[in-house]
Amino acid sequence: MQDWIEDELKTADFGDARLNARYKILMNDLSRLPSESIPAACEGWKETIAAYRFFDNPDITEDGVLKSHYDATLRRIQQHPIVLLPQDTTEIEVTRPREKMKGARPLNEESRVGFFNHVMLAVTAERIPLGVIGAKIYARDMDEFLENKKTNKGTKEKKKKQKPIEGKESFRWLEGYRLACEVKKKCPETTVVSISDSEGDIYECLSEGEKASESKAQWIIRACQDRSLEGDPIKGRTWSKL
Repeated sequence: MQDWIEDELKTADFGDARLNARYKILMNDLSRLPSESIPAACEGWKETIAAYRFFDNPDITEDGVLKSHYDATLRRIQQHPIVLLPQDTTEIEVTRPREKMKGARPLNEESRVGFFNHVMLAVTAERIPLGVIGAKIYARDMDEFLENKKTNKGTKEKKKKQKPIEGKESFRWLEGYRLACEVKKKCPETTVVSISDSEGDIYECLSEGEKASESKAQWIIRACQDRSLEGDPIKGRTWSKL
């Protein structure tokens, strides 16, 4: 067993000592050969079967698998004066022949299917990665996706504006900033900075960031909207001041 496994997974608890032990074995095997398939990394049919049984167990959840890593990342964050928390979304494509894609979820087009993973990474000011502090895995509904494609742009924009932020995909950016504030609460001696690209330039995120709070995380958002500035809403625009 690699030395770091015990420390990284010491808070892992699936409610069963056998599952906890299997998790450590799996982490040890898969981390040694991260680019290999599960059978190749497990180096044996018995271990491979045990791995698939672990993943099929209903007590094994996304949060349960990641919790101990989140805890370990938080401990590392507490050791640094400044930590950056960039967040972004990546596609996990699992497109297969059409007859094998029953119940598949679309990505940016019907022919490409899979799911999305919105990840928040913790990094020091010296660009040293400390680990993942949050991840939201989600997928689009195929029927809703196809219906949306048929809708004209004007109607689509109107419907989008009527939706509360909690009902939009962009809510993930606000959730990410709120998570950064939770990290700040647990790491009061660390300056925590949430970072988003231009997708995160939405009113709700800016409004949340302006709220006064001792546990508030700092934030940097890449500008996307040419917003009016306070005091000069007619001529004062964001991009004219850059």
